[in-house]
Amino acid sequence: MYNSDFFKFNYHIYGEFHKFGNVLMKYLKRSDEILQIVCGSYCLADSLYDNGFKNIVSMDIVRSVIRKQIYHNRKRRPELTFNSGDATKLEYADESFSAVLDKGTLDAIMSWKTGKCLDIANAMFAEVDRVLKTNGPYIILSLWAL
Repeated sequence: MYNSDFFKFNYHIYGEFHKFGNVLMKYLKRSDEILQIVCGSYCLADSLYDNGFKNIVSMDIVRSVIRKQIYHNRKRRPELTFNSGDATKLEYADESFSAVLDKGTLDAIMSWKTGKCLDIANAMFAEVDRVLKTNGPYIILSLWAL
């Protein structure tokens, strides 16, 4: 499910946290158990942590990204959790998160522009629905116009 071509540009294209963080704050509670699917090299978890959110699990299919995030956050943000995994096959229990964040994952999937991308997106949506608690927000940060 990894599209390396999509991530060749500067991942900060989604903006720095101070530009969109106030929107996230409207929908998240500091007590939420948050899953960030496909955290990438510019992870929201560190900014959320620095703003009082402590229960965050970030995952990515690329192991080197996970190693980098663990190394980067191990001293300043020891409570953050980083796991290697596939967003279409989440290894978490049903209804284990009160919020799910997606920053660019759907964009990366849809950038393939093939029929298969819809199958992959639907598989990811099904997994998000499974691990998300009832009425929990699924927040997608995307560059796609709706």
